[in-house]
Amino acid sequence: MTAPLPLSSTREAWLIQVFFSQGSTNEEVVSLFKAREVSILASLNALRNDTQSPNARQVSPAVPERYRRLWQMTFDYGSAYYEAELQWIQKAIEQARQLPQL
Repeated sequence: MTAPLPLSSTREAWLIQVFFSQGSTNEEVVSLFKAREVSILASLNALRNDTQSPNARQVSPAVPERYRRLWQMTFDYGSAYYEAELQWIQKAIEQARQLPQL
């Protein structure tokens, strides 16, 4: 449990669509990003509403504080991951709108 794990490479299949969108209009490219944004928002909302942070849940007092904090850290990572992707998508949408025309 204490040995560091190697960094895994992330491959997002939907980015293949973006990469090969040279024949698409700017608005079609923007639509790809907007569709991803909708999916990310749904996942983020599900994470916040369905899973709820350990601090918001009714956790048995028998659960050690250390466990709750570690749980919170992993929950916070998931939230931060989605929020960072949303920020990146907003920038990408602006860039896509300003791509040179076909």
